[in-house]
Amino acid sequence: MEVPGQVLPAESHEMTRSGHSIARGGHHHAHGGSMNMRALLLHVMGDALGNIGVIASGLIIWFAKGKFRFYFDPIISLVITVIISSSALPLGEWALLHFLL
Repeated sequence: MEVPGQVLPAESHEMTRSGHSIARGGHHHAHGGSMNMRALLLHVMGDALGNIGVIASGLIIWFAKGKFRFYFDPIISLVITVIISSSALPLGEWALLHFLL
């Protein structure tokens, strides 16, 4: 029998403001991270790494003497590209396997 003003549990889980489901009596959800958060982190780290590479290249070109100094900019750019690609390929593979197949 329902009493006016009585709150009845609809489910055994409640939703928090952020959309997480928490089971009564404990906090239960995966902490593996979503693909969007992984992609966001990759994007921010790529930007930061690019900025560091630009600063490093500029300092080398500015302070070093000789023609070799002008090769540092493309070399550092290629190193940054390899680092970002090696991080992005597993993310793309994960997306392919989970969303497209």
